[in-house]
Amino acid sequence: MQKLLIIAPALEQQFDAIKKGLELAQALNAKAEVVGYCYEPLSVMEGTPTEVVNGIKSDLMANRSAELKQRVAALGQTAPISVRWAKAIADDISELVNNGFTMVVKAYRQSDHLLPTDWHLIRQTRVPLMLLTDHQPAQGQDVLAALDLGTSNEVKQRLNQQVLHAARELVKATGGKLHVAFVVRLSRVIRDLEIIDTRHLLKEVYRKHGLLLESLALPKEQIHVQVGDASECLPQLAATLGVGYFAIGARQRRGLLGFVIGNTAEAILHRMRSHLLVVPGSES
Repeated sequence: MQKLLIIAPALEQQFDAIKKGLELAQALNAKAEVVGYCYEPLSVMEGTPTEVVNGIKSDLMANRSAELKQRVAALGQTAPISVRWAKAIADDISELVNNGFTMVVKAYRQSDHLLPTDWHLIRQTRVPLMLLTDHQPAQGQDVLAALDLGTSNEVKQRLNQQVLHAARELVKATGGKLHVAFVVRLSRVIRDLEIIDTRHLLKEVYRKHGLLLESLALPKEQIHVQVGDASECLPQLAATLGVGYFAIGARQRRGLLGFVIGNTAEAILHRMRSHLLVVPGSES
């Protein structure tokens, strides 16, 4: 059985990840746990008796726990709730995932960009990561999954299947439609020179990958093949379709500064205004 780790929003104005996470868990017939975080720099209390500092810490965590219990009860739901004291919550979440969780659900946008904690999770998550936004276009129920059909890399091919599986499961939960997109990469500079026949490129995709596209068992209007810059095409397509969710695979590679994902994936996620489902695929 699936097990969702729902991260309680730190701020009231963030998207209600608890409500959406519990709804997803119910639709997926999955278990769910809610985790809230609490942290205050207590170093300023240096010299204060340890028992006093620990008492303040305990009170803060107890208040946070009471808030979360009240919120879950108000939704008419039940779920295990815990509160953890941590400054670097991304590292703590990564550790919690080891307790059998199959997905992390978290609100991600309180402004128009992903925050450092979210990028940290995207680069290191070992299970699918659902990042929820209160951006208006993300109210739809349809899912757009981005695939890399032209790859011969086994890691990427496997990741394609993982993204497709995750997107199909999500569609079952939302009751929406599944859209699949593939972008033939062509820079704007080359495209604007009009020396390449983009219609020929599209025909080649259908010729080479016709059987694969047919195996998706989707209506033609739900399969989208485009030519251009994926970081521009996919956000535009998601907005045009009005999808609520965008699923993408993130190849995680260890670099000089830790784990990184591809520049294209980062650019796409930066511009997307839908709920995000990031499916990890690691490689050495």
